[in-house]
Amino acid sequence: MSNSVLPGLIGGLVSVALCFYISKSIRKAPADGQLRFGKFMLIIACCCLAFVIGAFILAFFLTTKEWSETSTVISVLGLIIGFGIGAFYCFGEYYKVHGTYNEEGIFFSTPWTGEKEERWGNLNTVKFNGSANWYLLTFKSGKKIRLSNMLYGYGSVLELLKSKGYNF
Repeated sequence: MSNSVLPGLIGGLVSVALCFYISKSIRKAPADGQLRFGKFMLIIACCCLAFVIGAFILAFFLTTKEWSETSTVISVLGLIIGFGIGAFYCFGEYYKVHGTYNEEGIFFSTPWTGEKEERWGNLNTVKFNGSANWYLLTFKSGKKIRLSNMLYGYGSVLELLKSKGYNF
């Protein structure tokens, strides 16, 4: 195995383990009818932003010889673009995704899909998407709400839905 592949594999495994641990601890956290992302999302956003800043700084220290190599230019631009998108997305999730729920229904707002308000009586299905690690709530109106396992309050919503007779 290449020396450059091993750190990536280790980083990937650590990320999966960390997300699994955080998801399990968030599920049991008290929510008081609120849905929101915790500090973990803010930390990820700041780390992505730090990588973008680091790539910009790296770009200033590269010599003309290194800039003449296409692979170097693609690598630095890839870091800036990829982690820039990641930072934007995570900041958006942390600051703009929120919701509330009670015995009657749910209100959920994201910058990506807008605001949605539905009653539990209009809920058609609840499905878990293992690859994205979220629960998809589909309502009779056609609206869909995706509850990430990284949202504080998602565990309480699931318990509420089980008490109302939904199986998933």
